[in-house]
Amino acid sequence: MRSIFRAASSIPNRNDEASMSGMVVAWWSLFFLAAAEFESEPSELDLSLLQRRLDVRDGKPLPLAWVHFPKCGSSLVNLLIHEPGFCQVDPDLFVSEDSLGDCFLQKFNTGCSQICDTKHLRCQPSVHECIGRQYAELQGHWVAMFRQPEQRLLSAYYDEFHNWSELRPVCKGLAPPKPALPVFAELFEGTVTYQLTGEGRDGDHMLPLLPELPARTRAMAEQAVRRVSGFAFVGIHEEWDLSICLFHAMFGTRCRALDFENVRPGINTAKLYNTTQLQGYRDELDGMVYQEALRIFKANLLKYNVSLDSCQRCFDAAL
Repeated sequence: MRSIFRAASSIPNRNDEASMSGMVVAWWSLFFLAAAEFESEPSELDLSLLQRRLDVRDGKPLPLAWVHFPKCGSSLVNLLIHEPGFCQVDPDLFVSEDSLGDCFLQKFNTGCSQICDTKHLRCQPSVHECIGRQYAELQGHWVAMFRQPEQRLLSAYYDEFHNWSELRPVCKGLAPPKPALPVFAELFEGTVTYQLTGEGRDGDHMLPLLPELPARTRAMAEQAVRRVSGFAFVGIHEEWDLSICLFHAMFGTRCRALDFENVRPGINTAKLYNTTQLQGYRDELDGMVYQEALRIFKANLLKYNVSLDSCQRCFDAAL
């Protein structure tokens, strides 16, 4: 099984649309070969976990629907696809640049509906979609990781990808030069707010950064704050391990080592970026949204009795 995915990860990157399409087809062909090797009957342990999950989720609507904000943890995809009953994937599958190359989430989304049960996991139409009018339809289904706005801003700026300086043609086409940090901060402001309230076009990548988007307003941020309370799960990027433990506590599933892996580590080796370079700038709109997410996160820690001590079994299981 592992040899199949090593072969998939060795497919070279390409810079044209036709080659990208070929890469996707080739990778998914290997994916289905691997899936064909699975046992058709779940193990006794899997059945037990699945039953527990269904009991815990009684009254909680499926499918779960992931909203991925830029620089808030692409790694969450590896938790979701390995939830019992969600996707027919190799238990060792790790969706990342190592396995799929550039734009790995776009490539995963291309084949998601073919290998995942869309009654359990909604497949994203685009990587950073705006949920606008869709929010009401899937209220109570949404899951997301939220991140402190200035940390998210700096992570994006130094990513050399979200700041447009090295957006490769395989993803979006030729990119303008990297803007200065103050300019980028203004463009990036309120992007979480907009993803929660605005509209976009299916397939747009890095949609919140498109220059033609309308100005983000305090009224939009207030609406976004209200919408966070309608999420099935709210995690905090700065508390990744605790967030993963909370997810499993809420939905009655087990922790796995893949849940704690970082598929896109940034250049910053410290836990937090030094925000003094922003010279006092604050994203007040997304700050409102983040504070509400943090409030909900802390409330759920208490509700589900989740702490670093209580999560030790979860952490040990992932070793």
